[in-house]
Formats: sequence, C-alpha cells, structure tokens
Amino acid sequence: MRKPYHYRCHAGICEVVLPIFSGEEAIAYMVFGQLLDDSPKELQWEQTKQTLGWYEGDMDELEKAFFTMKQFSEAEFRAHSDLLEALAAYINLKEIIRATEHTELQKLENYLNQHYMEKLSVASISAELNIGRTKLCALARQLSGGSTLTHMIAQRRVNAAKLLLSRSDTPVSTVAEAVGISDYNSFSKVFRNFTGMTPSAFRKAHRAKTSEKTNKNR
Repeated sequence: MRKPYHYRCHAGICEVVLPIFSGEEAIAYMVFGQLLDDSPKELQWEQTKQTLGWYEGDMDELEKAFFTMKQFSEAEFRAHSDLLEALAAYINLKEIIRATEHTELQKLENYLNQHYMEKLSVASISAELNIGRTKLCALARQLSGGSTLTHMIAQRRVNAAKLLLSRSDTPVSTVAEAVGISDYNSFSKVFRNFTGMTPSAFRKAHRAKTSEKTNKNR
C-alpha cells in the first residue's frame, strides 16, 4: 500500500489521494479534498489566480466560492490521511476491491490514451494487445462510433495539442513532436482537419478569447 499524496489541484484547492493497488496496478483511489490549508485565504487566492488562465467562467463568482471553502490545519490533514490509510488497509485485508480483467475495448482505449504520442500503427497495436488486426479495427469502430483507428489516434493527438497550445508558449514544432507527429507540415494538416484552423491561429484565437473574458471580469 502506498502513502497518501498531498497536492493542489488545477484550481488551487488542496486534495489528498491514496491509490489502492493490486500488485503493481492501481485499481481504485480514495480521495478527500476541495479544501484550503490554514494559510491566509487571500494569499491562497492570489496564488490560485496565477494558474487559472484556462478558466473561462465568471472569476468573481469563482472567487466568492473559493472564500467559502473550509480550511484545514496541517494536523487535520494528517489525521484524515491516517484515516485513509486505515481504510485502505482494511479494504486490502478484506479484499473488498479486486482487480478485474479489462475487456478488449477497455484495453484498446487505455492503450491509446497512454501511447497516442508514440509511433503507432495497426500492426504495432495489434501485436502489443495481442488482438488480430481485423478485430482491432472493428473494436476501434465500436469504441469511436464508426471512426477508424487512425482517426482515433489523430483525435487524441489534436486534443493534447490544443491543451499545450492554449496553456503554454511552447513552439508549434515542439508541440507537434510532443503529441507524436514529428513533421510540422503533417501536424498542421491534421490539426486543421480537426479544428478548421492552423495551430498558430488556434493559439492566437484562444488567447484573444481569454484576454477578452479577463478584461470583462475586471
């Protein structure tokens, strides 16, 4: 059993998570959170605002909600973490949660989510998952609602690229490599096919939209 992990989520809120393992595989997670620590709320809010460039909602409403959140002392966080460990130990002892065999659909989806940035082909995925190529293509159509395996991989790459483009100043060529498309022109073509615009135009449009909303909330 692993130890609890303390962190602040993407919205600046304190959370604690404890994975429950079966062998080396995490099969469940116990979490408590959506809390603040006992440092000044004003300071925590100022720190949180620095990470909310992605947020497109009403910042005033978010700030009001933030300041209504309960604060926990370090001792309280530690006590709750100890409770999570005790519960996890009991769950493991009683085998309340057991690992289950993934279906072939789940195996395919999990594999694509974890490896979309690598060099993939029907042949390589078929060999990795030990699923015949014909069946693999049929699973892809079933999983995606009719799309090909190639389309599914490209969709994941574009979705990941959109996040990188909107949240960082990483050069487009570097973004392309990060999501598994080393050729800039190929990346731009694939991205445009899914979004209707080039990667650079997407970044520019997203920043203009974010800036406009930020100005409205001031």
